[in-house]
Amino acid sequence: MLDLKLNSSHIIQLLKQNLFNRLCQGQESGQLLLNELVDTDAMILLRRFQQQLLNVQQSSPITTHIIKNDNCPILQALRENNLLNQNSSHVKVLFLPEYLRSTSIPLAYTNFIRGADLAVFPTLFEPFSYSAAECVCVGTSVIVSKMSGFGEMCSSLHKNKTNRTINKIETDNIWNNNQIGVEIVDRTIQYQQQVERIADMMIQRLKLNKEDRIDGRNRTSQNAVFVDWSVQIKRYIEAYMLAMQKEW
Repeated sequence: MLDLKLNSSHIIQLLKQNLFNRLCQGQESGQLLLNELVDTDAMILLRRFQQQLLNVQQSSPITTHIIKNDNCPILQALRENNLLNQNSSHVKVLFLPEYLRSTSIPLAYTNFIRGADLAVFPTLFEPFSYSAAECVCVGTSVIVSKMSGFGEMCSSLHKNKTNRTINKIETDNIWNNNQIGVEIVDRTIQYQQQVERIADMMIQRLKLNKEDRIDGRNRTSQNAVFVDWSVQIKRYIEAYMLAMQKEW
C-alpha cells in the first residue's frame, strides 16, 4: 500500500500529460485506452497493485510465522473468539511469535513502537521491563503489571503525584489524568478482574479524541525523564553498593 501511494502520483502525472497530448491531437476521449496513456512499467505497477488489493480483501494471515504446534494457546484463543482477520472484522490481529528485531519487521524498533497507540505488558514477573520504558520514551502509553520493577516504580510515582489508587477506574478518562502515560494492573487479584481492568483501560484509551491522544503522547514523552539513565544510574549504584555490602 505504501508503494501504491508513492507511485500513484507519478502515474497520475503521466496520465494527465498523455491525455492532454492526445486530446490536443484531436483524438476523442472515448477512444483512448489506458495502455495508450501510460508506459509499460506503469501498467505492470497497476496490475501488481490491483492484485495486492484483491489479496487484502481476503482474510489476512494471523501470524507472521508457520507455527508447527497447532495447539498453541494464543492461536486457540484467537479461533475461539473468531479473531480470524476476515475482511468484515473490525479487529485485526498480527501475531509475531518472537522478540522484535530488525529481521522481524521492515522498521526500526523505535519507529515500530512509536506507531502504536498503546502497549500492554501484563507480566506475572519481570525484574524491570525495559520494553515498557522504551515505549514511554517515544510517547507510547503503556499498561504494565505491578509485578514488574517498572510497574512498581510507576506505582510509587502515581501515589506521590495523585490521590487515586492503581486499581481505581475513575468516571473521567484515566488517560487524561495520567502524567507519565503508564497505567498499572494488579496481578494479585482474581484473574477475571485482571482481564476486566485491562479491558477497561484499553477501552478508555480508545475513547480519547485525536487532540487528547496527541496531548497524551506529548506529555508522556516529555515526562519520560524519570526512566532516563541519568536518573536511574543513581538507583543502580545504590543497588550495586548494597549488594557489595551484603556479599563482603
